[in-house]
Amino acid sequence: MTPDGKFLAVRTYAEVYTFAVDSTRGLPMAGVAPGSCTIAGLREKQGEGVGWWWDGRRLLLTSEGRNAPFFVVECPLPKP
Repeated sequence: MTPDGKFLAVRTYAEVYTFAVDSTRGLPMAGVAPGSCTIAGLREKQGEGVGWWWDGRRLLLTSEGRNAPFFVVECPLPKP
């Protein structure tokens, strides 16, 4: 979740989904389509982690394993 609590990112091995969050309930907003981006081309060993980059717009991705690289990606944010 972004530090301001407005967006949530969820990743799979091939995609990242971004959701607008209802600040009163802390849940994704109903009726607002998530943003998504494909990350399959990163060729991670086994993508595991996702966090928000310092700017609150891009995402930091990592994989399991020693010396796994980090990737900074930009995915579309939903429009609440």
